[in-house]
Amino acid sequence: MTDKFELYDVLAILVPGILVTYICVFCFPNVLSLVPKMGDTLNALAFTALGILIGQIVQALSSSLEPLLFKSWGGKPSTLALTNGLGERYWSAAEAKRVRAKLTSNLGADASTEALFRLAMQLAEKKGSIRATKFNALYAYHRALIVLSLIALFVTEASAFVGTLSTRPKSTLVLLVIPVTAMFLLFWNRCRQRAFYYVREILQVAENAVDDAKVTASAKP
Repeated sequence: MTDKFELYDVLAILVPGILVTYICVFCFPNVLSLVPKMGDTLNALAFTALGILIGQIVQALSSSLEPLLFKSWGGKPSTLALTNGLGERYWSAAEAKRVRAKLTSNLGADASTEALFRLAMQLAEKKGSIRATKFNALYAYHRALIVLSLIALFVTEASAFVGTLSTRPKSTLVLLVIPVTAMFLLFWNRCRQRAFYYVREILQVAENAVDDAKVTASAKP
């Protein structure tokens, strides 16, 4: 299992987790008064452990919000890629039709789009596509960043009522909300791109696997 433990698997948990923890402490500094006095080393370990825990929660939330993400993108990327494509930039309609036909030849005409993509994933896994693994990790990372930005928006606005920002001018809240909102839109778009890249890579590798299998079969006496 350790050979599959990638850098982005760590970042997708640590970065959102530690940043959410820091944002909460910044917006509600009185929380620190509840923390018992301990040594610097123990405090650092506890802060890191808390960041990992919150990072896991962020990942769980981001996974639960996937249906809403897919809806905002116009549909599930894997379904779009095998029906009408993802647009000329990522995966054209012609490519969608061609690869769907090749996958259908293995599962039959009655196979659903979900079943076809599961087959494509199996073929890509057998090929050991490093790019597919990387794109999937990047997708999970940016998906977590979307949730991070939403939490940052919520915590910032809550702080304007009962936290640090309650004593600051309202203009301070606006100056914080605007960049966080822009961050959310940026992460939304980047996550969409990473999802499309992942699906495209899976289908390309699967198509090559199907073609290779046909060549091998035809070469046998």
